[in-house]
Amino acid sequence: AEDNEATRLVTRVFSSTFEEGGGKVVAAETLKNQDNEVRGQLTKLRSANADVLFAYASNGRLTALILKQLGEVRYKPKYVLSNHLMEDREVRALPKQATDGIVYATLPIDPEFSARFKKEMGYDADSAVAKSYAAAKLLFEAAKRAGSLDTAKIRDEIRNFGEYDSVVGRFVYKGTGDPVAFPVVRVMKDGNAVDFQPQH
Repeated sequence: AEDNEATRLVTRVFSSTFEEGGGKVVAAETLKNQDNEVRGQLTKLRSANADVLFAYASNGRLTALILKQLGEVRYKPKYVLSNHLMEDREVRALPKQATDGIVYATLPIDPEFSARFKKEMGYDADSAVAKSYAAAKLLFEAAKRAGSLDTAKIRDEIRNFGEYDSVVGRFVYKGTGDPVAFPVVRVMKDGNAVDFQPQH
């Protein structure tokens, strides 16, 4: 995982949830945002012989780097888990053998928004784009409801917003500021993302 506080927080939550579910974390490695070489870390992880690799970074460049060099060190865990950055253009540009089988969580993107975005920008929207758009619209709507640009009033409006239908699905704000979002799980197959069907 990337060596910054946001990524460390996600990794801690993932690790504790994974272990609560019966898994065991046997190794962990970090990388920096500016890194162009992670084969050393991946080789160490390969030697740990883990069944699952959680490949997590904060941007598409790093995610693509991890996945590209994963193949170069011939590390093929049974499962590779990642995040919405599997939808990033740099990741999607990788050959399908670098991404096939990777399972990731994301938010669904409204098809009409996707079509408008592609027409305007010339490439597909990923969930980072859609989340940014949804967040901006929520901010503007909260300011409108508050009748003010006072940040404390806008914050309180967001915390108590209730249901918010956005281009990445419905959020429900219940007073804490934490949304109840409804992600989907996808898996890469032949270079495309499809809905994940767990094997029983």
